[in-house]
Amino acid sequence: MMPYPGKKTLVLLFLLAFTLKFLTAIFLRYLLSCESIGYHLDELVVRGHDYISYHAAMENYIQTGKYYFFNGKENVYASRLPHFSLLYLFFRQFLNIALADFMVMVVQLGLECVAILVLSWLALRLTGNWFAFYLTFALCIISLPLTYYSIIVLPDSLSVSLLIVFVFSFHSYLKRPSGWLLLLSGLLLGLVVVLKPYFSLLYLGVGLFFLRETRQVFSGLGLVRVGTKTVVFSLPLLVMLLPWVIRNYQIYQRFIPFQVDMVAGYDYTKADLACRQYLQTFGEDLLYWEVESAGYYFRNCRDNCTYEFPDYIFTPNNTNARMEAVRADYQKLQQNFDTELDQQVAAAFNSLTLNFARERPFRFYIGSRLASLQNFLLQAAPGYLPINKNAGCFRPYHLVIYYGQVVLYWSTLLIGFTGLWLLGRKDVHHIILIAIPVYLLLLLPLALQFIEGRYFLHSYPFLLVGLVYIIERIRRRFVAVKI
Repeated sequence: MMPYPGKKTLVLLFLLAFTLKFLTAIFLRYLLSCESIGYHLDELVVRGHDYISYHAAMENYIQTGKYYFFNGKENVYASRLPHFSLLYLFFRQFLNIALADFMVMVVQLGLECVAILVLSWLALRLTGNWFAFYLTFALCIISLPLTYYSIIVLPDSLSVSLLIVFVFSFHSYLKRPSGWLLLLSGLLLGLVVVLKPYFSLLYLGVGLFFLRETRQVFSGLGLVRVGTKTVVFSLPLLVMLLPWVIRNYQIYQRFIPFQVDMVAGYDYTKADLACRQYLQTFGEDLLYWEVESAGYYFRNCRDNCTYEFPDYIFTPNNTNARMEAVRADYQKLQQNFDTELDQQVAAAFNSLTLNFARERPFRFYIGSRLASLQNFLLQAAPGYLPINKNAGCFRPYHLVIYYGQVVLYWSTLLIGFTGLWLLGRKDVHHIILIAIPVYLLLLLPLALQFIEGRYFLHSYPFLLVGLVYIIERIRRRFVAVKI
């Protein structure tokens, strides 16, 4: 029989977790603004720059009956899937905009606490030891990445929490198959996908488990079983996507299952896209809002720029002077857009990219992706924490918090992978845990060369389980030796 913590224990731990996480949210919000929240709890909410394509688009639906956002140039009707903003739509029936956003944030914090309990329960199952349960719970409570994104009304936090519950549910199904667990798992992964469409490829991984669990796959009965499981598992996602696909076809006359294009309809210029492609040649990205990034240097930085380029990006045809000339024209474009200048700057960036590919082929094809991987992992480190020595609210103990999170992150990353690998060797059903971080590393920094750290957030909880597993193994050996 699988170990069960008990209803009373789970309720008490949920209340404890929610209280602590809500207080943590207040503290993090205070660090962001250095102002006390007071009685205006709706001020806890942080609206990310993608807010316009989520809740603002839903607000347009409430006001006009049409779901869209204005990208500065035109209305975009198939940007982000509307499912995340359905919570906002519900709360807007009886609350104003600020309080509706606040209630979405409360739901995110609540589901984070549920996910913490589910993850702790998973650790208990994997180890059979209550020490692992409470250690996982404690590490999740003191860990800040997910809580930080829980106060931002974007789908990152909800999707992480739902992914944890999905892994628990599907792991339960693999251990004791049943129709309702299969359908529940399909529903949970479907919800994750409509929040973060790049997780749709996980359906292929689930299919591999179906094939493995079915003997005589290529017999008539085997094919029927695999087909039935696939239909049941995929049905929730199909139901959630079908109205969206039909509606998009009526507007655009083409098949759009998720969003209108790779940039979700945002008004990126040709120069922006060409600049991004060039930055990816040395492992960077167009993160123009990150002050210390190459994207910020090229697009926004005019004085006191601190970004330092790696020496290898300069070639006989890509000199520093030429790159600076392109940057100057690119910044002129930000101040006064001109179609002809946009095309010229895009052509100049494309020329830099082609020159680098010809003159540094290994760096271009291999080194750039390894650099993207490195920057991806560094971006995911606790640099997101709003701790600034120059801020008026800074206190020395803030550095203790910051470096504590740094130690926890790198311990989780480095030791956690080892723990998940050992778990996978122990039982093939446990491979689903390591599959999440491996999939994200292969897809985002290595294949697409996306380096924004929040994309790795979904890996963190499972790596934390790997860390707990290693600690539990060491503890058992220590106790055995002592006895």
